[in-house]
Amino acid sequence: MKKLKENFSNKVGLKGQYLEELQALRGLAVLLVFLFHWHGVSFSLGKTVQDVNLLYAFVVSGSTGVTLFFVLSGFLLTFGLFQGKKKSPQVFLRDRYLRIVPLYWVLILVAVLVTGELAVALKALFFQFIGFGMFPFGVVLWTLATEVQFYFALLLYLYLRPFVTNRQLYVLLALLIASYLFFFVFGYAADTGGGYWLTKSLLGRWPAFFVGILVAYLFVNKQNHIKGAYINSAVFVLSFWLLAVVLQQGAAIPDHIQEVTWHYHHVYESLLWGLIMYVLLMGGQFLLRVLLVNRYFIYLGRISYSVYLLHLPIIYYLIALMKSKLGADAYVENYALIALLLASVVTIIISSASYLYIEKPFLKAKS
Repeated sequence: MKKLKENFSNKVGLKGQYLEELQALRGLAVLLVFLFHWHGVSFSLGKTVQDVNLLYAFVVSGSTGVTLFFVLSGFLLTFGLFQGKKKSPQVFLRDRYLRIVPLYWVLILVAVLVTGELAVALKALFFQFIGFGMFPFGVVLWTLATEVQFYFALLLYLYLRPFVTNRQLYVLLALLIASYLFFFVFGYAADTGGGYWLTKSLLGRWPAFFVGILVAYLFVNKQNHIKGAYINSAVFVLSFWLLAVVLQQGAAIPDHIQEVTWHYHHVYESLLWGLIMYVLLMGGQFLLRVLLVNRYFIYLGRISYSVYLLHLPIIYYLIALMKSKLGADAYVENYALIALLLASVVTIIISSASYLYIEKPFLKAKS
């Protein structure tokens, strides 16, 4: 308990590549994903929700937290590069391995022991898409596959950058934009056999990483510093409002249809999350900032990887138990919020221990 208390109370500031604003955004991202899955398991089970208000849209469409995670990855993994810090491809790979693999493999081990799906586990072990295999443990693992695809794309960049001109990079960006338009705006992804999972790949999600990269570039070069507390607050509120409008529209469309026919809503999300990140980093102090950048969101951000990997099995098995004991109708009418509270407490406790005893030793090795 003493270690957990110290872990919570440590102030997070600028240390290496970690800024407290980004740590707080990580906390927000994992909170949104947590609420999204709580709502899905409790009520909708994949169904659409009509006439949801703008605030609750962040729960019903809380999968936008994944988009925020991708934007954050784009920022964090290129922040040092824009600062001129050199990192060899070997060190880059080692750091990424130590950051994500140990806990990821622990989760897969637990998942295969519980579900018995060894063949699926072997695929997941090497970051292949497994859909809803090893349910409920495997549901969130597609995002790690996409992350790893981004890591290898960045690794390829590190290898080839000395031999590639800026003009060639612009051509590559143009090709990426053209491919995105072809598959996801004009809808040709729907004509492929794996169209839905193509939308989950780096090909479908690269705009989010790119927005993070762009914000990192602007931040390091201190371009267009935002001045004025009222302006910062106005941009902050307007960004969240526009994001809520996008999420509200998405709540009425089934996910598997939305991903293929309205996939570019992720671009809107990415741009708005990037703007929110930019205001937090470049806007100085303003009143609404404290609502997000505080010790609670910062702590949640610190343990966000453990929360992300572990929360859904906790939510699913807890709610399944409550529904079996209380009845599905009684649960929905009277006990869903109690389940939310219980799942939150259990997830925080287990994730804090996971961070301390699994993640942190490897993070120290990385640093």
